[in-house]
Amino acid sequence: MLWKNAHLVEVLFEQAPPQKMIDSKGQFAVDKLEFSNQGLNDAQREAVSNCLLAQDVSMIHGPPGTGKTTTVVELILQTVRL
Repeated sequence: MLWKNAHLVEVLFEQAPPQKMIDSKGQFAVDKLEFSNQGLNDAQREAVSNCLLAQDVSMIHGPPGTGKTTTVVELILQTVRL
């Protein structure tokens, strides 16, 4: 019996690329996101977009003081809106 999350294990161990969510037209409209926090920098906006697109798993990482918590708060707000 094949384990139902086998693909996720492969993604986590970099044996397969992560899958992205797409709509019926083959795209996802993250470029039309209206961010709640207008103070996010480009890297934070990209992180939110990448997390919203991730079907399997996504991770936000960085050194202390780079805005990870602020980015996660924005991600939660965006997730609630969807």
